[in-house]
Amino acid sequence: MSSLTITPQEQDEHDRNTDKNRLLFIGYNEKGKKFVGGTESGILVCESNPFMEIAMRKFPDGGIGFVEIINEKESIVALVGGGSHPAFELNIIKFYNYSTKKLTGQIICRQKVVSLKSRDQYIAVASEEQLFIYNIKKLNESPFATYKTSPNPKGLMSFVRDKMGSKCILAFPDEKKGCIRIINLSTTSTNKILKDHAFVAHEGSLHAITCNSLGSLVASASDNGTLLKLFDTQSGRKLHEFRRGKKKSTIHSIAISHDDTYVCCVSSSTLHVFSVKEDSVPQEAETNNASTPNSYASFFTKTGSSLIGAGYDVFNIVQTEETEADLNIME
Repeated sequence: MSSLTITPQEQDEHDRNTDKNRLLFIGYNEKGKKFVGGTESGILVCESNPFMEIAMRKFPDGGIGFVEIINEKESIVALVGGGSHPAFELNIIKFYNYSTKKLTGQIICRQKVVSLKSRDQYIAVASEEQLFIYNIKKLNESPFATYKTSPNPKGLMSFVRDKMGSKCILAFPDEKKGCIRIINLSTTSTNKILKDHAFVAHEGSLHAITCNSLGSLVASASDNGTLLKLFDTQSGRKLHEFRRGKKKSTIHSIAISHDDTYVCCVSSSTLHVFSVKEDSVPQEAETNNASTPNSYASFFTKTGSSLIGAGYDVFNIVQTEETEADLNIME
């Protein structure tokens, strides 16, 4: 009679194979037309609407915890390792062409990378206590700007281009708890900071930040999770305040609609949608309910933002496939 006992090595291998498609990250490009995902075994690149898989790449060395689209025309993304078995050290950013399946460069950072965003010629990289700004054309050089932040384990930041395309607006936690720092970066001059200021947003630590598509507004929530606030990015003036609830809750993500008329947030089990014009009582939708109204689906499509809460899993929608072309991608 054969034994049912398995060795620790066999259990570890079984767990890795079972968990290899677990989603670690999902994010959209600037216009919301594409989204990228990082998994325990590689990356996924898709068109948003209508949905279409563009690329599925498997990395044998481990997981990808963060993905950012750098150059759509040339199919280049930035990758940061993550998950139970990261594909590479967590202070390294690798640039990867998912069409040619080749690495094109890398940045070795001073600290563990928890998030990054790219707009125009700039890449903003967040560690847990600092934010670094690099020029995408000079990756072999040190960052041209460095900022201290309050503890930022989620790597909170929002990075967008303004309406005229003459500047990029970067929002992130300031060094002082509960404050948001806003930086305006020139798109017409190299490494030029046009404006740099900070303002008080919350009494507690920041837990979510997002700008609207034009960079004129920034919405935020603290670790208390009872209030959402909306500010003018250039003056720091508070424009609206929305009450999510009376009890403390964790807000995972915030989005502002494409026309700035709605703000929504996702907590552990509930989606709240607020009308900016009316400062209305929020509409609610359970995130684990498959019959979420079409109006919410339309809202997500048009925000171009990633809202991930309990019950949302890209792999409930996307059928993964094994590929054999990437066995030595990370060597």
